[in-house]
Amino acid sequence: MIRPFTRAAILPFTRLGEKFWYESNSHIHFGEYDPVYIQRALDQSLTNGFMVGWASFAQEGEMNSVLLAIRDKCFWKDVEILREIVWYSDKTSRGKMGALKAYKEAEKFAKNNNIKKIIMGRIRGVPTYDKLDKFYQKNDFKSFEDEYIKDLKVR
Repeated sequence: MIRPFTRAAILPFTRLGEKFWYESNSHIHFGEYDPVYIQRALDQSLTNGFMVGWASFAQEGEMNSVLLAIRDKCFWKDVEILREIVWYSDKTSRGKMGALKAYKEAEKFAKNNNIKKIIMGRIRGVPTYDKLDKFYQKNDFKSFEDEYIKDLKVR
């Protein structure tokens, strides 16, 4: 069952988000997972109305898939964008309908709110995420940019 992401989903997300954090190798670039920071950031993002999301839950009530996105505008033109910030399913839910239904809800939300573009991403180097390229191509996404990351030495 897919539900909109609300404050009630923050705590279940912190548990699922930790799985994403370490599987995606985000900890290599950004350090250890901080559930308190995540809870505060999600609460603030929901409060200001910029973040939207959808989640699916297992029978036991555990969140197993989530898609969170930021409502944004193109810097170069007055075009609204829905920019994905996390789209993740735990390993037991991959290949099942939860993540796909969350994406379909995001697309429906965008259309209903006159949002012209959806930007989705994929973290490179994680073998279990390689299928995303095929999904994006099948759903008429075009590759626009690759992103690179560098650690800077702070004085």
